[in-house]
Amino acid sequence: MIIDKRARRQATGDRAQGTGDRRKPTGNRGQAAAKSGPRNSLLLALSSQFSIRYRWVRLLLLTLAIIALSAIGATLGRGFSSGAAVVGQAVEPTSAAMAPPAALPTSAPITTSAPAPVAAAVPALSSAGIPPAAPAPPSTAHAWEGWPVLAEDHFDGISERWPEIHSSPSWSSSYQDGGYLMQVDSRPGISYSGPLGAHDFWYSADVRITRGQAGLFFLIGRPNDFYRLLIDADGHYQLEWQQVGVSQPLIAWTASDALLRGAGQVNQIAVRRSGDELILYANGTQLASYDLPAGSALESRIGLALDAPEGGRTGLAWFDNLVVRAPKR
Repeated sequence: MIIDKRARRQATGDRAQGTGDRRKPTGNRGQAAAKSGPRNSLLLALSSQFSIRYRWVRLLLLTLAIIALSAIGATLGRGFSSGAAVVGQAVEPTSAAMAPPAALPTSAPITTSAPAPVAAAVPALSSAGIPPAAPAPPSTAHAWEGWPVLAEDHFDGISERWPEIHSSPSWSSSYQDGGYLMQVDSRPGISYSGPLGAHDFWYSADVRITRGQAGLFFLIGRPNDFYRLLIDADGHYQLEWQQVGVSQPLIAWTASDALLRGAGQVNQIAVRRSGDELILYANGTQLASYDLPAGSALESRIGLALDAPEGGRTGLAWFDNLVVRAPKR
């Protein structure tokens, strides 16, 4: 069989051309790949940036979550506290303070209540319904008379220690007849005092009662717990402990011949504190004594008190010749 070489060459060339034609698409793909290369790089870069930003967002959210959990944990750890603090009140229930020998700071007066009934064994009543006067113990030497005067006021003029009050509708105070006049109206009573810088003391004052009961304020415990010696115009006295506005008689109303009777009579009453013992006096005569609770933290005070009569809302009393003595330290 004879094969024409030219025909073979032509066929071979045609195949080569076909092969070349088949390679052309490869070149087109390479050109397309070359064109798509920058686009893929841009997408990769953007994807990387978004990934980085997403990681930062997640990190930020995680940090905020940790801070929130820490705050909640701290709050739960402290508990739900009201934040209230205990505040010490040394003079809160009293006013018209007086310190020796300089003027004392004053504060708003407190309202006191009429004595509350207390269940206790009562001695046989006299015809007047008042326990008979207990015999006064015999007088002893007055050692306190040699004590230095710590404070003294004869109310000859207006003093910062005892202010004039006219602005209150329920109580007032003023200087009249050479003394200090106190009045309550539409309230059960009033007491005010200032600190007394001595543990042991003698405290006396002249008292003239027109209406109600009046006397001395001389010891304080907690802000609303204090001791008072009161007398009335009928010759009776009472030692009482006011606890949060409620009167607790320590020596209930007792008649005494040592007290002058009748409205307008002037009686000098006094209290002496010696250690944990209180001794009560009227016009130089010892009325009674009372032992304070052992170890009680009581602060000595100097003050005045006025109560309306039981069941009433008005009272009027006059004070003069206030004297406080204390032993030398």
